[in-house]
Amino acid sequence: MSMEMPVNEEGAETGLHFSGHTIMIADDLGIDREIMGAILEKTGVTVDFAENGKIAFSLFEKNPDKYKLIFMDVNMPQMDGYEATQAIRSLDEAQAEDVRIIAIIANDHRDNIEKCLAAGMDDHITKPVAPHELYEKLKKYLPAKKIRAKLKNGIEWSEEYELDNELVDSQHYQIFEELSVLVGACRSGTDKAILRETLDFLVNYTIKHFNDEEALQIEHNYPDYENHKKLHEEFKVTVGELVQRFAESGSSAELSGDVNKIIVKWLVNHIQYEDKKIGEHIRKTARTA
Repeated sequence: MSMEMPVNEEGAETGLHFSGHTIMIADDLGIDREIMGAILEKTGVTVDFAENGKIAFSLFEKNPDKYKLIFMDVNMPQMDGYEATQAIRSLDEAQAEDVRIIAIIANDHRDNIEKCLAAGMDDHITKPVAPHELYEKLKKYLPAKKIRAKLKNGIEWSEEYELDNELVDSQHYQIFEELSVLVGACRSGTDKAILRETLDFLVNYTIKHFNDEEALQIEHNYPDYENHKKLHEEFKVTVGELVQRFAESGSSAELSGDVNKIIVKWLVNHIQYEDKKIGEHIRKTARTA
């Protein structure tokens, strides 16, 4: 017996968005299937469940192009994970070679891993399955969907802005959230003192973010560190002038427009073109380490 579980596309807690992909979880224990399904609930992926290797093979054989990835428990009745994997790999279908099969094993002793690889599996996870392991495998083997998360007041966040660094990415997102609040405050004609307070918070948070980002560059020996830092300093001056101008005599409508033109536009361009270089450098150094 199998069941299909369409999962929502929020991905808010995991930062992962895999809608449009269907994977399979083959495990004879209902509680394990339920736990893994719950972990994957917010990634946007669609999950089919199989109670043993025979069902897993049957599902794949009937629709091989449907599945991009299979989590396969190695110990199941009727047909275990090793046999099911070998049966899938023996099919005369291109996807039978291409589908990624991840073994679910009780421990990661070398002999167990080698047995999985010999059967045609690509990788493994261990029981009890940890959420971060599942997310890592999805991220490794499935192309994530680039989606835009619309915040309030026309401010949008995109996965395209992410550098694959949890600290920096979370700070970038926080800045966009604060900008959303600021633009809303501007449009609603909020008291000037509150606008000043919101701007000050945003400026201080941005400066903290710049310091953390520069520390990351130093840690990874980023070659363009000095030029990148100079851009940060120039932005601080520009925003400081904006804060001062509206502390003296700024209208809410004008401030709203300038926040979008000056702050939002600069941040988007900076993240997409300058910060992206940092992310590429970090990934490159990680591969060669």
